[in-house]
Amino acid sequence: MKKLLLSLSLVATICLLSSCEGATGFGGITGIWGLTHYEFVAYLDGEIFDSDSYDCNPDDPSNGDDEILVIKHVEGDTYVFQSYYWSNSQKAWAYANSFSYEIKNGKFVDDEDDILTIKASGGKLTITFEYNEVDDDYTYSENGKLVFKKMPAGTVPEN
Repeated sequence: MKKLLLSLSLVATICLLSSCEGATGFGGITGIWGLTHYEFVAYLDGEIFDSDSYDCNPDDPSNGDDEILVIKHVEGDTYVFQSYYWSNSQKAWAYANSFSYEIKNGKFVDDEDDILTIKASGGKLTITFEYNEVDDDYTYSENGKLVFKKMPAGTVPEN
C-alpha cells in the first residue's frame, strides 16, 4: 500500500498537467474504481533497480494494498481523484489523498514529458505511468500500471 500511495503521490508530483479536450471525451472515467492489479518497475542505468507486482480483490479487501479510487468530474476538463485504502484496524475504506487533474487525449503530461495515461472501457480503468530522469551520473526510469474495476455507488463514504 505504501508503494502504491508513494507511486500515486510521485505521479501527482510529476504531473503538472496541461489543458485538454472537452470533458465529454473522458466522462467514462468518473465513478468508483477498485484496484485489481498493480505493477511497478524502476531502472537505474538500464538495470532493474526496484519492482513490485500484486493483485487485489476490492470486493473482499484484506490489507493496505487494497485501494479504491473515486473520480469526479469538476468542470471543463478537470477531474478530482480521491484515493482510499483498506484499513484493517477500522475494517473500512480510509481516505488517503486527493488530486486534481486535467486530461489531454487520455494523458496527463508535465513540462518534463513525464506521462500518466488513463483509459476506461467495459467496466475497467487502466492507468499507466512513465517517468524518466537523465543526469550526468545516472539514468533513472520507472513505469507502472494500475488496473481497476468499476465498483457500485456507496462503496466508500462521500467526501
